Amino acid sequence: MQPTEIVRNYNGSDAYLAETARAIHGLLLIDLPLFTAFDSTITSTFVTQFLASITAADTVVADSAVIDQQVQRTEIVVTNMDSAKNKYNDVKYFVQKAFPNSSGTQGEFGLNDYENARKSTPKMIQFLDEMHKAAVKYQTQLVAKGFSAPAIAEIQTIRTALLTANTNQEVFKKQRPKLTEDRIKVLNTCYDFVSQINASGQLVFRNDFAKQQQYIYLPSTE
Repeated sequence: MQPTEIVRNYNGSDAYLAETARAIHGLLLIDLPLFTAFDSTITSTFVTQFLASITAADTVVADSAVIDQQVQRTEIVVTNMDSAKNKYNDVKYFVQKAFPNSSGTQGEFGLNDYENARKSTPKMIQFLDEMHKAAVKYQTQLVAKGFSAPAIAEIQTIRTALLTANTNQEVFKKQRPKLTEDRIKVLNTCYDFVSQINASGQLVFRNDFAKQQQYIYLPSTE
């Protein structure tokens, strides 16, 4: 069976829903005996459950916050890409110093592939791996020219950090639709309480227009 997309059951902003729900809850506390007389399921227990749904709606992660979290992960990837580019420039300097007349050896370090790698995180991850292997292979020559062993080892450290950051970013991108769906479920539950109270309120106060107007959900067109 094909899963069904979870959508909002209400109009207006999430903030309006939460605000209105609290107002309706406050009115319900005052008018509870009348509601219970009309519908025996609307009891103090119902009111407690209603409040719990409002609290959940208030505290659920906002989509804007989810976007901010994604931006943070992207910034981490960018920072690690910058580290990778800086490391490449260091390696390039010492490779050209150690092997000034060997384009083949320079090619083992990826000097002829860098332009493609610098534009793509996955390519840069692969590029760093190959560059590190070449640096280990020619470590003796590089160290002799002033490139230290710890500096060579750092190539792999930077690659690992970039790989981790990129994976975290991609996983979060995959998770976001589920986070949004969970958020909508919480808000829909709150709206279901509001909708039920408003519907019953129109009947409880069928002869009181002013009271009926208290139990309405009327978001502005934003």
